[in-house]
Order: sequence, then structure tokens, then C-alpha cells
Amino acid sequence: MIPMVCGHSIIVTRDPHLLCISTCRELGFDINCSNEDAMIGAMAFLKSSGCAADCSSPECTKNYLIVQAHHDYCPEDIIPQGIEDGFHDYDETCVPCDIDRIATEGAVDCPVENCEDNSGNDAYASMIDAGCATDCSSDVCKAHYFTLRVTHDRCEHDTLSRSSEEGLHDMEVSCVMHVCNVVGAEDEQLVCEDDDAHDGHDHGKWYFSFLFALSSCIFVHNMPLALELY
Repeated sequence: MIPMVCGHSIIVTRDPHLLCISTCRELGFDINCSNEDAMIGAMAFLKSSGCAADCSSPECTKNYLIVQAHHDYCPEDIIPQGIEDGFHDYDETCVPCDIDRIATEGAVDCPVENCEDNSGNDAYASMIDAGCATDCSSDVCKAHYFTLRVTHDRCEHDTLSRSSEEGLHDMEVSCVMHVCNVVGAEDEQLVCEDDDAHDGHDHGKWYFSFLFALSSCIFVHNMPLALELY
């Protein structure tokens, strides 16, 4: 797949084989779960720049990835409410990178996700019926919450309905006692390694091909988008 970039525009394409963080230092930011200002500032840029309608600019791409990477990686209880409420406005226009939520020591393993059926939405509906938004202490609520959680974290954003996406964030309050780790969450996801170290391995769902160009059209073949991570 060969994208064409002209002027100040950027065309981002998806590839199912490599993580977008397989190489580093291209966009000049890091993932720091304590940096609330970076998350809020990036979200403010997305809103003020109309990125929900058109996310193709380098600036929208970078700021979306700042928001998305922190949202998907950092513990839920430290994500600013404005990020939780507004993040999914950009699902249809912006392209995410692939990263798992940070592992919690001592937590059980999450169930294996099924992105092909409606299990995530069914789990949310069952949580509503069981009153889990008020009391999530039961094993039934726990099981449904883990199914909803892993579908949200591991599947494409359109796997869940908008109500299930937003409902998850509401359930996070009542189900705060239930935590699971997805397979791979314990790996050093923020450690950058050379591409050669990854040859022959499947690192995730998303791959970005891009190049910034100021005045002419440039053809680029499979150049991965990377985050600056330490």
C-alpha cells in the first residue's frame, strides 16, 4: 500500500500487521499517565480544529494519538472526565494506534475477546438489566464487565455501539473493584526497539503509512508512524 501526501495534508492508511509504536520519535510526544495537561490540551485541539469532521491533518493525527494512546493505556481512574466523554467523537474519522491498557499487578487475566459477535453489546445490556451501574459487586456483573471491557480495549472501535462505549465509562465507576489484564499488557509496551528486532512478528491491528510534505507530492511505501516513548 503506497500513500500519497501532498502539501500539508497527510493520508493515513491501516495495515493489520504492525503496531504504530514499532518505531519511535516521529511525532515528538511520550505517553505519561500523570501528564493530564497533555491529554486535556490535545482534546481541546481536536475540538477547536474540527478533527471530528476531518482528521487527516498532521496536527489532528498527532493530537488524536496523544488522546487515544493515553485513553487506551492509562488506568481509567486517572483519565480526565472530558477525555472519557469526548474521546469517541473521533472514532469514525481518526485512525488509532494499537496499545493495551497498562497491567495491574495481581489482577486476573481478562477473557479472550470476540470481535466478531455481539458479546460486548450483549454484556452491556445484561449489566443494565442486572443493575450493575448501582451495584457491581456480583460475579455476574464482574463477568459481564470484563467482557465489555475487553471488547472495548481489544476490538475496533465500531465493534461496540455508541451507547455501550459510553456506558462502559459509566460502569467503570461502580465496577472499579474489578480489574483484569489482557494478554500482553505486562510487556514493556513503552520501550522502543529497532524494526529489525520485530521482523516476522505480529504486533497488532494498526499500521500507519505517512510522510509530511511541505510543497510537493511524495510517495512513501510502508513507513510506520511512531510515538516518542520512554
